Amino acid sequence: MSTILEPQPKRLGIPHEAPLIALAEAVFRGDADALAHARKSFTKALGLQATADAIAIASGFNGITKIANATGLPLDQSTYESSIALRADTGIDSYSDSVKSARFDDARNPTSL
Repeated sequence: MSTILEPQPKRLGIPHEAPLIALAEAVFRGDADALAHARKSFTKALGLQATADAIAIASGFNGITKIANATGLPLDQSTYESSIALRADTGIDSYSDSVKSARFDDARNPTSL
């Protein structure tokens, strides 16, 4: 992971690592232009089927993280701190398990309202 995010990525020593890293970075960053360029380079180096497979895998991992975040799993400290304003703007904290549980408990026990 740190290989992808570093300005000068470390060499992994695997075949075709440059197009693999470029493709992973483009998927991770969500940059459509970078993804188009990386996809062309990757396809030229490894072929259409390998490109489709690599994008599916990278997208799957990216999607799994988004799903985990959306379900209310606890945030690590860095993500918690860097997302305070975003969470306040979107109101996403109101989807946490503790808030949903409190609403459910209130609905079952009208005297607590």
